[in-house]
Amino acid sequence: MDCVCTGRFLFETLAFEACIPKDFWHTRVDDIEFNVDPFQRFVVPYAKRLSKAHKSGYGLLFVGDNGVGKTMFMSYVLARAIRRGRTAYYTTMLQLNHDIKRGFRDQ
Repeated sequence: MDCVCTGRFLFETLAFEACIPKDFWHTRVDDIEFNVDPFQRFVVPYAKRLSKAHKSGYGLLFVGDNGVGKTMFMSYVLARAIRRGRTAYYTTMLQLNHDIKRGFRDQ
């Protein structure tokens, strides 16, 4: 049975596994209220051309104060990747740093 609810369930399962914050699983372009210009100029085109960006080795790094939209923007990109059949994983620099250093310890 292919239905909308099955597709939504599968997407949400993959978004959960990718650690995308739940508040941003279904972010749409119309949901962006702040920093609209950078979103339209950089994030949307990147998300539309994920395959080309991947093949060329292009990535995105978001920096800025709290509340400027970094999490929402990256979640938008990762959700688009998942919907196109790609794998994704959301992390923060702090968590990535912790994970890398954890491998340096004797256990």
